[in-house]
Amino acid sequence: MINKKHIAALIGLLSMMQSAHSVYDVVEQANADNIQIGYYSRERHWLYVKRTAKANYQALGEDYPTCPTLKSWSESDAGDYEYMHYRVLEVNGVPKGFAVSGLPHFSIFQKRRIATVLQLAVSESRHGYGGMLLADAEEAVRKKDSTCPIMLGLMPGNTQALAFFQKYEFKVDPTEPSGLQLYKY
Repeated sequence: MINKKHIAALIGLLSMMQSAHSVYDVVEQANADNIQIGYYSRERHWLYVKRTAKANYQALGEDYPTCPTLKSWSESDAGDYEYMHYRVLEVNGVPKGFAVSGLPHFSIFQKRRIATVLQLAVSESRHGYGGMLLADAEEAVRKKDSTCPIMLGLMPGNTQALAFFQKYEFKVDPTEPSGLQLYKY
């Protein structure tokens, strides 16, 4: 039988759960206030990029990130290249994700100007970091060429990445036989 004592305990428990949730919201808001996206710096970010790329190689992006290309980007100061946008997202000074994108350039395969998302990886999901990095990459592309399509490819069977990019209005290219090429105008 439930009495007043049980009801009071239940109300107290619910109130503690609600206040714990509010504290969590405040902590998340404080973290959101300290999010910064900046250019890749070899001295600060090389080890993080290497570890995150290796751990997330099938998550978001097209290339296997331990490939020589990513290694050469990470070991140089890739942010200085005119054709590349290499950015790292930090929360309270701690790296949480990175994105490498190719700025608009003429593609001999596509026979037009395109931009690409070459690599996008985060070390913590469900915080919006991937979306922030993607928006940053898209903004850099649009500053150079507002009409250029942004292309990217996905690893076979990567439904998580497909859903992520479709959430940000990327469409599957129907002319690509593998069905793994996406684009956004």
